[in-house]
Amino acid sequence: MEVASEALDFDFEIVSNDSQVSKQTEAAYTQDLSEPLRPGSCIVLRGTVRPQCKRFAVNLLYVRGHKTDIVFHFNPRLALRYIVRNSRFNNSWGEEESTSVEKFHLNRNKTFELQIVTTDHEFLAALDGRHICAYVHRTSLEKVNKIEVDGAIDVESLNQQQVEAYPLVSSRQNPFMVPMAASDGDTFINQQLVVPVTAQLPTSLKPGCQLEIMGRVKILPSAFYINLQDGNTLWPHPMIPLHLNPRFCK
Repeated sequence: MEVASEALDFDFEIVSNDSQVSKQTEAAYTQDLSEPLRPGSCIVLRGTVRPQCKRFAVNLLYVRGHKTDIVFHFNPRLALRYIVRNSRFNNSWGEEESTSVEKFHLNRNKTFELQIVTTDHEFLAALDGRHICAYVHRTSLEKVNKIEVDGAIDVESLNQQQVEAYPLVSSRQNPFMVPMAASDGDTFINQQLVVPVTAQLPTSLKPGCQLEIMGRVKILPSAFYINLQDGNTLWPHPMIPLHLNPRFCK
């Protein structure tokens, strides 16, 4: 079975068709899609995790008659602090995926924004504007006709829209600009950046420019990488003139 390859996996320390709902989810809430999914389709869920929540799920469904398949099951588990992804066809679950490129940061009594964007071969998921995982399609994308939200969360809004880039920039994010120093001076970042991080250069690189990155490698590392690229999106994939990828296991 094909597993989504993560663009960020390392060990280094709108035109829209919107439908909205304000609901406390006691039983599972199901909503029809406003239009069929296609590359660039984006589902945005905004909500609050309740104090008693142990887990919740967002499911993309294929419903026909009395039969329901779960094309994409997105299942944050707060007690264990990880997110399970899976599919269920003909009442049979497939192989779970749970690796993420971000630390688990959902918390009880806190609001969140989940983005699920479809590409031609995978689902991309982001929490609060930060990419966390990809999930390769296990069936045709066009089959999805409903979305279901289940669990102890309060739903503020549930929207479907079409986007041209992923991840969408969250209002909670402050873009980081790389400071530039004069040739006779040094500029240091007086803060610890949490990886994965995408930073914006104030100007394009020119002959003679020097970029310094200082960090500390974690214990028992596998690999890390640094890209010089022409954008901050994961989809569409940016052009990467330089990819540095130290690997400690080879």
